[in-house]
Amino acid sequence: MPTETNAQPSLAAAIDIPLWLERDRETPWAQRVRRDRAIGRAATALAPAARVMHWWQAVAPEPGESTPGAAVMRLLRRLGFIMVVAGGLSGAGVAAAVLRYDGSDPINILIAFGLLVALPSVFLVGSLLLPLWSSASFGGQTNVGHIVLGFLRRYYPAFDEFFATRHADRARDRVLRWRFTLSSQQLGLAFSVTALATLLMQASFSDLAFAWSTTLSVDAQQLHEAISAIASPWSAWLPEAVPDLRVIEQSRYFRLEQDTRELDAVALTPWWRFLALSLATYGVVPRACAFVFAWHRARAAERAVLFAHPEVRALLDRLDAPEIAAGATSAEHAATAANAVAPLFDGHADSDVIVIWNDAIARTVLPPEALVIEAGGERSPAEDREAFEGIPRALHGIVRVVTKAWEPPLLELHDYLTALRAHIGADASIVVQPCGEAQTPPQAQDLAVWRASLARLDDPGIYVQ
Repeated sequence: MPTETNAQPSLAAAIDIPLWLERDRETPWAQRVRRDRAIGRAATALAPAARVMHWWQAVAPEPGESTPGAAVMRLLRRLGFIMVVAGGLSGAGVAAAVLRYDGSDPINILIAFGLLVALPSVFLVGSLLLPLWSSASFGGQTNVGHIVLGFLRRYYPAFDEFFATRHADRARDRVLRWRFTLSSQQLGLAFSVTALATLLMQASFSDLAFAWSTTLSVDAQQLHEAISAIASPWSAWLPEAVPDLRVIEQSRYFRLEQDTRELDAVALTPWWRFLALSLATYGVVPRACAFVFAWHRARAAERAVLFAHPEVRALLDRLDAPEIAAGATSAEHAATAANAVAPLFDGHADSDVIVIWNDAIARTVLPPEALVIEAGGERSPAEDREAFEGIPRALHGIVRVVTKAWEPPLLELHDYLTALRAHIGADASIVVQPCGEAQTPPQAQDLAVWRASLARLDDPGIYVQ
């Protein structure tokens, strides 16, 4: 639970708030409007994220109560710790094995560079591709993201609850991908840091003799050109860490000639400096940058997942709802206000446009001042789009679509809502209001069907009241 009203939403809050709001659907809509409007009145100057956190502070359970969000965060912290420990131990272990020198055969700098610098660099490039491995694409159920998600959902109930509904699937999938990427950067960064530390300790407290040996057709000149290219980032300000052609020629080593050839250890000291600078330049620094980048992307994905849920969008509309009561202007309208359609306008006089889909209700039950559009049914798609001209573009408000709850949502309505969204822009909310037969309240199972259907649109601004 946040401790201050301007707090940014954490991943725990982004998980817990939508789940709490889904359970809060049992509270009558009018009661929710009054409660949230009262809370929002004290936070009108705050940004949307801060307003939601202000609301969460007012309604959230006690801080000590276990929540799915807290459970997920505990698991992610443990995973991060495991990755750091595993990376650190593997980095120190590989470096110690590669740099083992007993005074006989010198350390092959090519093997040391390959295992400590080149191979981790390949893994770094691969880790940067992890965000592409979605749990919902790239091979279906066989890709890495889906396998990881399946494991988490099976063994950790909090993850299963987080991914239980279709709402905000893509946003939650981005959280998983960037968290997966962040964990890989923790592993790689710990590997490079401990490998560099091991090299520096070995060089400081023992004598290391480096040479190079290969059965490939590589001469000293070719290796010198490759080494110079690798060392170009530091060659200008630290030339002693760049082995020159003379050092490379002297340090070529053939095991069959080890009894007849002596290596000058002092002359070969640029090799360990070259390896240390390579580890820092191509290991530690890129991994640190990748870690920071993945951390920021993960945080952005965690903030975005909160607002990708339609219940949060509905909450923001309730926080902004004006205190206006829809009054009856005639005896007929007064009689209608007592029936089941009355909740349509209990606290919803802020609706800028009302769309009657497929003759769901009669115009007589609507406020006379409302902008009413009729669509669907026997009307053609062209006629429906012509009616858009009466709706302002880039609307900052609410469009309410009244439909029949007992009729299953069809693709025709999906197409209409998509076209409506394109016309009014992304800032307006589209509230779908299913009405029961003969203007009775909709059944809970009907609302569940409508919510599942509209979730396929992947638009948090389109939600069912």
